[in-house]
Order: sequence, then C-alpha cells, then structure tokens
Amino acid sequence: MPTRIEWADESWNPVTGCSPVSIGCEHCYAARMARRLAGRYGYHKADPFTITLRPERLAQPFGWWRPRRMFVVSMGDLFHPDVSEHFRRAVFGVMSYAGEHTYLVLTKRAEAMRTWFAGTSLASCQSAFLRGSWSAAQEAAARHGEQLVRMTHSATSKAIAARHHRAVDGIGNKQWPLPNVWLGVTIEHQSVALMRPQHLAWTPAAVRFICCEPLLGPIDSPNLGLGMPWGVDWVIVGGETGPGARLMRLEWARALRDQCKADGTPFFLKQIGAKRPTPPDLRIRQFPKEITRD
Repeated sequence: MPTRIEWADESWNPVTGCSPVSIGCEHCYAARMARRLAGRYGYHKADPFTITLRPERLAQPFGWWRPRRMFVVSMGDLFHPDVSEHFRRAVFGVMSYAGEHTYLVLTKRAEAMRTWFAGTSLASCQSAFLRGSWSAAQEAAARHGEQLVRMTHSATSKAIAARHHRAVDGIGNKQWPLPNVWLGVTIEHQSVALMRPQHLAWTPAAVRFICCEPLLGPIDSPNLGLGMPWGVDWVIVGGETGPGARLMRLEWARALRDQCKADGTPFFLKQIGAKRPTPPDLRIRQFPKEITRD
C-alpha cells in the first residue's frame, strides 16, 4: 500500500509484528498502529503486534506494474526469530522474480540477517516461493476475495515465465546479492553503532544503508564505515514522532550530515521529530546510486 515514509513509494507487509530489542523500540510507530487496528484486518485483538505471516500478500509486488521503491515489512521485522525459515525464503523469492521493483529491507537484528544470508541460497528462496508457500498464498487469497485470486494467478504465470527465462540465460544460477535489494540496519545511538554496521558490512547487498531513526544520541560516525568500499552507501536520519517523542538534538544530525558529505555518502533527513520545523541546512534528501557488488 502507498506509504507516507518519504524514502519509499510503497510498503509491502507479508509479515507483521515484532518485539522490542533496544531502547529505540520504546515508542514504536508500527506497534502503535497495530494497537489501533486490533481485531481488524487480520491483527489479533488480544495481541495485535504478535508475529503474523500473511501469505495472501506474497503476490502483491506482481500486481504493481510501475517500478517502485518498496519498504519490505514496514510493520515488523523480517528477521525476527518467529518468522519461519520457509516463509522468509519465499519473501526473498518474490523479490528475485518481481525484479522491476527496488526492495528496502530494514532490521535491528543485524547479526541474524548476516547469519541467514550466509546459510541461504537464492535458488532455495525461489523454490520456496514457487512451491509450498505459493500454495498457501493461493488458499489465503481465495479467502480474501476475487481480486486477490486474479492477482495470484497472474503472479504465478509471471513467476513461472521468469523462472524459465532465468534458466535459459543462466541468471537462475546467480547468487547474492540481488541487484534490486537494499539491506539496512537501524542505529539509534552509539551502543548499537559498534556492532550492527559490522554485521551489515558482511551481508551481501546491492546497497547497504543505515537508518538513524529515532536518533537518540550522538553517533561516532567513523564506526559506520562511511566512504569505505565495504561500508554504508546511504544514511537516513530522523527524530522520533508520536506521543512522548524523545527530542533529537540538531547537532547529532548535523554531525552525521557533515561526515556523509566528507565521505561522499548520500544523506537523507526524514524529519527532526516532535512537530518541529526542519532547519534549512538540514533539508537534505539524497538517494544512493544503485550499486552492484561483485
């Protein structure tokens, strides 16, 4: 569905739900939204933010014909331990076949993401999508109306055609990284800036990015690997919003902006939070060039 997140065109949520991992989770917007939707749209009434797999949504990227920059699992974390291995593979299988879109995957579980990529092949993800999980998607789509059924059948045909094309031209043997998948980690303060970027650096991605939102303290930017071949290709910064929002000091954002400029790393300031206007010198919204790593 269309998103108000400024650095994406669309959100795609085949998984919803999460659980806290750091102080950055205390005022989670996704948890707050899930509570508002409790008892509706598939959100559990008693525990709306529990991990929920939504196979009926696997087909959605095939129904969006215009190429889009897509935030994957904006309402949760794809690398949460309660997301089944088979379903996670199916999600990446969709990304490989619906290759006209750019997918942005953001997690706080950087080590889990690194470990998963090290032990998972692209072929196994494509197989998971085309076989077991796809049957579940068809069943779920049938329960949710004729429109999704049509989308499901269209996606099936397109995916099979894509698989044949890849088998013919040899792309089916390609491994990570997928050129249209950007991987990112959230870094809210210095204590998590020591390890999460290092795990990201060892994860195969066409573009690696960090999201400093909510930015809750100064970050020693050299730890992020800005300007390094193995490092970060894009930095997003944002202050916290919503009830009880914690203030982001402007000097924290400016320090990251200046380091990005010095190292040639694109910088994107989403908002400074707490309903404050953004100063003119921080009104910067840059995007990375798509990078294909060997």
